[in-house]
Parts: sequence; structure tokens; C-alpha cells
Amino acid sequence: MKLRVDFTGSQKVEGLSDLGEFVRGIKVPVGAIWRLLPWNDGRDAVCELRTAYVDEDFRVSQSIDGEYFCYARPLVRRELDESLRKWGK
Repeated sequence: MKLRVDFTGSQKVEGLSDLGEFVRGIKVPVGAIWRLLPWNDGRDAVCELRTAYVDEDFRVSQSIDGEYFCYARPLVRRELDESLRKWGK
């Protein structure tokens, strides 16, 4: 799987430290900033992942550099912050 980062944002998650209201709702253009950094030579912020393990609740992916990333499905369903929904369009 190949991924390209265009932007990132944040939302409040119960039980975790919060960055504050001033940070939530800000769309950070990571992809555009990445391309401007001189050592990236104008390239997109991309990565390539291979799925090493997956089941209904847990996924382990590995980057081409050998780094592992784990994702566990939340135990309690939570809705997406509506201010972030517009970014997916």
C-alpha cells in the first residue's frame, strides 16, 4: 500500500491529553510543507507499507525501511468530529 500525506489535524479523544481548542480544527498542510523542505527536493510526503498481520481488531504494517506500525480498533466507537469531515472531500 502506498500512502501520500496531504494534511493532518486533531480532535479530542476522551482519556488522552488534549492539545487545546486552539489546535483542534486546524488543517495542517503537511504535504505542501514537506515539498518545500530543501532536502526533500520537491517530492511528495509518501511511504509504502506492507501488511504483516491483520485480523478484525488489530493490524501490523511494516515500512520498506523495516519499521513496524500497529493499529488497534477502538474498544468504544466514537464519531468523527464534524469539523474534520470536510477535509475528506
